[in-house]
Amino acid sequence: MDNVASFSDADGIRMGGAGLVTGNQVFGNKGDGIETLGGVSVLGNTVGGNTGFGLNLGTSAGTPSGYANNVLTGNNGGDDAPMNPQVSGGVQFGTNMCGTDTMCP
Repeated sequence: MDNVASFSDADGIRMGGAGLVTGNQVFGNKGDGIETLGGVSVLGNTVGGNTGFGLNLGTSAGTPSGYANNVLTGNNGGDDAPMNPQVSGGVQFGTNMCGTDTMCP
C-alpha cells in the first residue's frame, strides 16, 4: 500500500493469494506493472511505462482478481488499444483509465 516501485528488472509489484494492492505508483519496470495470482483487489494505483501489462491479473482456485480506480498509461508498448492492451485478465468492477479510454483492457 502506498509504495513506489520503479525501474526494476522484473515486475513492479507481484502478489499471490487474496489481498489488496492500493495507492501505489509503478513505473518503468521491465515486466508487468502489477501482477497478481488471483483473489486480489487492485485499487487506485498509477501504473505507467512498464514493458509488460500495466495489470496482469490471474485467477487462483477459480477466484479472479478485480480492479478499479487505476490509471494505466504507456504499458505493454504504448496506449494503442487493441494493439497494446494495458490489462490482461481480471474483472473490471469500477472505472479505470487505460490510455485515453475508461474501458480496459
